[in-house]
Amino acid sequence: MMLRSFSRQSLLLQFAALIGALLVLGTIALVTMRNSLGEAQALEHARVTASMVEALGNWSSQYRGVWVLSEPTETSFQVGDFLEHRQARPSAISSGADKASVPVSGTVAITQTGGTFHHKDPSHVQRELSAVVEKMGGVERFRVTSDRVFDLRNTPNRFELTAIEQLRSADPANAEYHEVSGDRLVYAKRLVATASCLACHDTPERSPEAIRNKFTGSQGWGFKEGGFAGIVSVSVPIRGSGAGALFQQMNLAASLAVTATLLTFGALLYWLRANVIHAAQVLKDYAQRILEAKAGEKVTRVDLDIDEHSSRNEMHRLSVAIKALYRALLLAQADRV
Repeated sequence: MMLRSFSRQSLLLQFAALIGALLVLGTIALVTMRNSLGEAQALEHARVTASMVEALGNWSSQYRGVWVLSEPTETSFQVGDFLEHRQARPSAISSGADKASVPVSGTVAITQTGGTFHHKDPSHVQRELSAVVEKMGGVERFRVTSDRVFDLRNTPNRFELTAIEQLRSADPANAEYHEVSGDRLVYAKRLVATASCLACHDTPERSPEAIRNKFTGSQGWGFKEGGFAGIVSVSVPIRGSGAGALFQQMNLAASLAVTATLLTFGALLYWLRANVIHAAQVLKDYAQRILEAKAGEKVTRVDLDIDEHSSRNEMHRLSVAIKALYRALLLAQADRV
């Protein structure tokens, strides 16, 4: 019923509706393809970021973290979070090497100016890297988390809990999980406990004293070498998401292409009106005058083209056919007379 109702509308309206639907569907397809490409690019971005964070953690964990020196002369120095600290004694070394440091016993060192060494474990290093990247205008957010954490600030969120559940028993060849959340892609990569991880995460008795003292009662122990250790969680924006972003990011060539498409659409409508709709209206009026003409009354001839007989245009051929019928009608009328 709807199809019949549509077919009874003017040809111009039908044509405009069909072309309009084609443009809408084409735009939806373009946006969908762009979003798909944006998601693929965001996923690759997240993978690279996760690998960087994992590599940084492996590097720092093999040294059981890093030690940062805060000297008395560096009044603007911000040490941030740390696990433990050791005082550094001023050195009696000659002034030939400013700020030179010489290790003595364990992690204690002596410098010319003295100061304090602060111990940052791998999670501190990774968290501070994330803050530095964000300050530099980075769009990615990342951290390392697990369902057994030392620091409660690393407690997993909803997505991370889902990822942990998915990846805990996942095939090693499928060690990643991701979702789309609004205009961002959230990604998780499975982490495997290494020997350097167990230096802190094996059992409380085998962990450094500073770890035991700072994280008493936590759930961060009990990892097994080669077993599931947690995830690297990464969030990155999906660029070009939605139709609005598509048009905002168009360059000059794309803008010209869209303009050309719209102009072509307008030209098609004009062509249809001028060559089909108008011609059909002229021929309809011509036929109507023929039907309403009295016997012997001649109707003014209508020509759509100066040489309709040689034209291959269907409307021109229809005009020729109507004139032939009119001549036949006149001859029939003359025979009756």
